[in-house]
Amino acid sequence: MKTPKEIVDAVIALAPDHEYQIDKLDVNSDVVGDISLEGIQTYGNKGDTVRFSAWLPLLAIRELTNWCSWEIAEMTDYPDMAHDGDWSGVRDTDRESILAIFNAHVLPKLV
Repeated sequence: MKTPKEIVDAVIALAPDHEYQIDKLDVNSDVVGDISLEGIQTYGNKGDTVRFSAWLPLLAIRELTNWCSWEIAEMTDYPDMAHDGDWSGVRDTDRESILAIFNAHVLPKLV
């Protein structure tokens, strides 16, 4: 099993549309669901930047999956919203369901 830092590094390395510089990594246990991070995200053709803070499972789902596919949307609390491309349908889903999506659709990409 990878360490929390290795998991974060793997997610960031696979993120297709953004670059991340991590300033702070909070690891409260060996459980992926207890990892949060802060830093600077670079995006767009001009290299625009924005500060961000994220819970790792949500960051990974947004960056590494087709989260509006029915397969993933149906695992959320708001499947129609998620399927229609509304990120809040995923973001506002309960913790256990988000971790289930992470384990089923992100973790296999990191091993």
